[in-house]
This record gives sequence, structure tokens and C-alpha cells, in this order.
Amino acid sequence: MLALFETIMKTETTKFAYVDMLRGIAILMVVMVHAAQRVPNLYWLADNLAQYGQMGVQLFFVASAYTLCLSFSKSTGSPLRVISFYIRRFFRIAPLYYIGITIYFILNVAINFYHLGSVAPIYPYTFTNVFANVFFIHGLFPQANNNIVPGGWSIGTEMLFYLAFPALFMGISK
Repeated sequence: MLALFETIMKTETTKFAYVDMLRGIAILMVVMVHAAQRVPNLYWLADNLAQYGQMGVQLFFVASAYTLCLSFSKSTGSPLRVISFYIRRFFRIAPLYYIGITIYFILNVAINFYHLGSVAPIYPYTFTNVFANVFFIHGLFPQANNNIVPGGWSIGTEMLFYLAFPALFMGISK
């Protein structure tokens, strides 16, 4: 069983400097837009330029999709290709996201306790919202999207893309 798990988790990656550069630019764009949102009375030109930073997430998604296509095409013929794809993606994203859900829950409980003096039911942490976030379908439920983990909408979008990716790739490849 351990050998099967090691085979699934084994990744041979080729690093492309231009893809890493695009990811770095994407990250800087996201940081730029969020930093500009926190600066009051920002000069109009700087504010307008900073707003282009919102396209950083899309740039990151495109760069990631490109590398996914490269790596998925290398695994052609592997009997565990799709299963190993899903397992790698899950373990790359889910553990840290689940930690985020827990940390933000604890912070919300502490903040509510500080402001209200008691641990009252916390609005966004309904069963449906938490369930949708745990299973990465919160992008399909407006009330569950982006309120359990701030910025978590991008993780939900990414996981839904990963769900469809093997079928899309194989369909387009034919």
C-alpha cells in the first residue's frame, strides 16, 4: 500500500523560469491591489494602476493551467493518471485550507467573545457554509463563498477547475 501511495505522490517536475516569473508577477499584482485598498487617499494614477492587480489571480490561474497541461501530457498511459492527479492536488491544497478554516473560526469566536462577552453562534459558520468550504464547493453557494476563509473563493475556483481538468484535457487532446 505504501508503494502505491509513493507512486501516486511521486512527481517529476521540470521548472520553467518564465512560468515562475509569471507566478511571481501574479503574486505581486495581488499584493499591489490589496495594499492599495488599505491606503487612504492614494494618488489617482497609483490607484488606477494598482487596480490592475486584480488580474493577478487570473494570471496565476493561466500559468498554473499551462503547467498542468505540460505535466498531465507527460503522464499519458499511466493507469493511475487521474487518481494520482486528484490525490496530489488534494494534499497540496486541503490540509492548509482546513487549518485556515480552523484558525479563522477560532479568531471569530475570540473576537465575538471580546465584543459580546459570550460565545454566541457565529453567522458565517453555518453547517452549509462550513460543509461547502470543506468540500471546496463554496463557489457554488453565494452565502458560503469567501466568508469562512477570507480569499477562499480562489481555492474553491481552483478546486472546481481541478475537478474538471482531466476531462477537459483529454477532450481537447483528441
